[in-house]
Amino acid sequence: MDYSARDREHTIARHRTRQPAEDNQTTGTVSGPLPVLTKTQVADAIAYNERKMYSPGMWSDIQAKVGAAQTGFPDKASVEGVANWQMNHKQVKDGKVGPVTLGMMGLGKDRVAAGLVRLEFYPGAMTVNDKHKEQGPIGVIVVKVRGRVVDAFVARGGPQGTQNDRGRERSRTEPGTYKLGHMERHTTTLWPMSILPWGTKLKEADDGVIEYRRPGSKKWRPANGPDSKLKFRYWNGKKLVYKSLSDPKSWQMISTYFFKNGRVRERWNLNDFGAYSLRIGNTGMFVHTTSGDEQAYERGKRDPDLTISHGCVHLRPVDRDVMMDKGYLAGGVQIVVHPYGRKPPAEKPVERVMKYIKDKYDAK
Repeated sequence: MDYSARDREHTIARHRTRQPAEDNQTTGTVSGPLPVLTKTQVADAIAYNERKMYSPGMWSDIQAKVGAAQTGFPDKASVEGVANWQMNHKQVKDGKVGPVTLGMMGLGKDRVAAGLVRLEFYPGAMTVNDKHKEQGPIGVIVVKVRGRVVDAFVARGGPQGTQNDRGRERSRTEPGTYKLGHMERHTTTLWPMSILPWGTKLKEADDGVIEYRRPGSKKWRPANGPDSKLKFRYWNGKKLVYKSLSDPKSWQMISTYFFKNGRVRERWNLNDFGAYSLRIGNTGMFVHTTSGDEQAYERGKRDPDLTISHGCVHLRPVDRDVMMDKGYLAGGVQIVVHPYGRKPPAEKPVERVMKYIKDKYDAK
């Protein structure tokens, strides 16, 4: 099976009835009688499940098990469905998907222990020549378990040289041997769209202030207004300067992104690092998706054109899901970044990915 065919098989098996998670779609429907969960219990369960950081693909599987709409993230209908499933299987009825519930659902059994996995990234495996796609190096992540090559995935690092992107350096993915940090929803002031984690809930308060609730939290905080603590850095043509959203002029610079179709977004899906990311060692490099690719993934598009990064490692969201669910992407996994001139081993999983890159990107 070639790389793109395997991708289609994953899509069919994991997302057969998945419904796209639109900006204003926060709840689904669930079949059958529901147990009574209080408003507090629902909020507790959603926050708990958000902290577990299961992949969107895993959440689609969980939702399929309990008969909820497959949005790919925990919502009210999902936790009520989980509670109903728990009650029918004689578990504690709390809507929280911990290790016991996940195991009884028959999910998460394919995960490999982090200590057995080694990722090897070859950032210059090929070079993109297609003028309609971003030209430059494109790479392959090779997965080894107990020293044996078991899988491979397309990935894209930074350019071989150094470029200035409005005060933000775009440089190569630095060769070396590292350990992946814990899975996180990364935020940074360096990118205005990344000041809030992916999946943050938004609402408009009675006083007109926009409030936000981070995934895993139950507390609502002001995004704008005098009590806002949010800041971002802005390129003024000479240097990056801090802007605070408590300042009305600074708020006006990015306020339009908090709205869609004339209404406040219910869910923030603009973070430049995508839904999840892992830091590479103690560097400023991360393994992550991009906001555009993540949004397309929610709409059902599985095969985006990967872009060159600022030094991070870009993945397709569908591959991120596979790697998370199998344990390849997890805190403590070793990752080796090879020099750009080094080519990956001629193993069957790698050859499938190399053929995919050649065909899709007109790469050599």
